[in-house]
Amino acid sequence: MSVIVKIEGKVNFNDLVESNIDYGVKDTAYRLCYASSNSKLVVFFDKRSIGRGIEVELLNNEIELKLSSVSTRDDVKLFYHLIKKICHKNKRSIFTREGEIENIKDIKKLLSNELKENVHSFETLIMLLKQEKGIVSIFGAKNPIDIDYGLLSYLGLDYDKYEKFICDIQHINAYYSAPFIMVDKNNKHIGIFNIHTNDSYILPVVPVLNNAEVSKDYVVDDWYIGNENGLIKYDDFIKMYKESPLYDANHIVIEISEDNFKKLVVKYGIDLTKM
Repeated sequence: MSVIVKIEGKVNFNDLVESNIDYGVKDTAYRLCYASSNSKLVVFFDKRSIGRGIEVELLNNEIELKLSSVSTRDDVKLFYHLIKKICHKNKRSIFTREGEIENIKDIKKLLSNELKENVHSFETLIMLLKQEKGIVSIFGAKNPIDIDYGLLSYLGLDYDKYEKFICDIQHINAYYSAPFIMVDKNNKHIGIFNIHTNDSYILPVVPVLNNAEVSKDYVVDDWYIGNENGLIKYDDFIKMYKESPLYDANHIVIEISEDNFKKLVVKYGIDLTKM
């Protein structure tokens, strides 16, 4: 379960930034992007050790912070660091944690307990995924991350390795691609991953619709990938890159050259106007 802390007062997000701490907002595909000056809900993260991040929201005369379950230890430390900093800026010694009043003098104890609880949350995640045999998406500070029991087994069911994995993949210099949806002339819903050649992309092995503005019941009939050079059915494209490095339980990191993509368009190209 997530942990919610509320502090009375106000804060400027920029006042919480440090050399290793920054923030951004999530787009509709849950990817981190630039936060505008009027943002009310942001995600803070440690640039050296990118975990799940800490949500910080400005409410009426109140600041709310959320620590997600199965966070990293550096997330937990950042959570309480921000709490302490916001309390000091508002000259307050108390805050509420899950509705209970706490004092900043007890932060060291709360931090210690939270670190233990996160290990327990990780063990619970292992158990649930082993039983369900499915994939769960967690939201990292920068990108969504798909996890299944096979991935956790690969990591040795080890919390230390889980933390390192979460951090390392979010430092990969590749664009996490998300599809846009359109309706074709036959009233089919199609999803298209738009790419630029000669770049690196994080792409799903099995395409999924991960969009905060779209209902979970929304069904995509066909998937494609393409750019100005042409359009290819997603299944035809992805099978050519199945040996690419893994990103998570359902994504791989692909480097796409313009020449290779043009060859694929010649072989597999689709003209939607003729379908």
